[in-house]
Amino acid sequence: MDEREDGTVLNGEEKGETQDTQLSVAQLESIERRYVPRERINDVVMDFLVYEGFKDVSEAFSREVHLESNMDQLQVNDRMKIREAIERGDIEGAIGLVNDMGSTVLQENKELYFKLRIQQFVELLKTNDISTALKFAQVELMPLAEEKPELAPHLEEVMGLLAFPDISTSPLCGLIEQGRRQQTASELNHQILREMNSTTASSFSSSSSDSTNFSRALHLLQELKWLENKLKVREGDRMDPTL
Repeated sequence: MDEREDGTVLNGEEKGETQDTQLSVAQLESIERRYVPRERINDVVMDFLVYEGFKDVSEAFSREVHLESNMDQLQVNDRMKIREAIERGDIEGAIGLVNDMGSTVLQENKELYFKLRIQQFVELLKTNDISTALKFAQVELMPLAEEKPELAPHLEEVMGLLAFPDISTSPLCGLIEQGRRQQTASELNHQILREMNSTTASSFSSSSSDSTNFSRALHLLQELKWLENKLKVREGDRMDPTL
């Protein structure tokens, strides 16, 4: 059993409360060291929403935090339409929208164009239209793989879906999930922004310090919420059931 400095003995419950207090102090010190100003959090969140093409959400957020956005409304709207087309499986429509923007990103980035066509092949397989899918692969995918041999493994991977009667339960089922569409849409969105020399695109590159700040900001908000509830428990209030 532990003793206080005055010689009294700590019971298990009191000892636990002391440990909780020490833990909270350590958490608060950690937050102070890694503090990110609220204004910077808002800036990064806005950049993220514009970057991803979430036009309606970014406009609502701008009004909520009284933050002006310098985004090109027409450009964001175009990118949002492209994202929506890919996420519903309309790859041909998405390619048409990219071309309508006057973008040459698909002509210059053959690997990205190939990924879009791979996704289109997957969408055909999901409809069980095997004959159309095979014809599409012969006309669109194989010539590209022959031109750029490094793309062949991607083609071989999706062709493996043909070996399974039910592709939804196959070991390759990840290729047909919604997340695959979203990944493809995000990559195309990023390349369009790069083509436009967008500062938003560069700020959200893999090495971006702002991207790190965004992750840190979310983590800090979670820590603050946790500490808030720890203090409420200590004061006799109920803990927030959402945590």
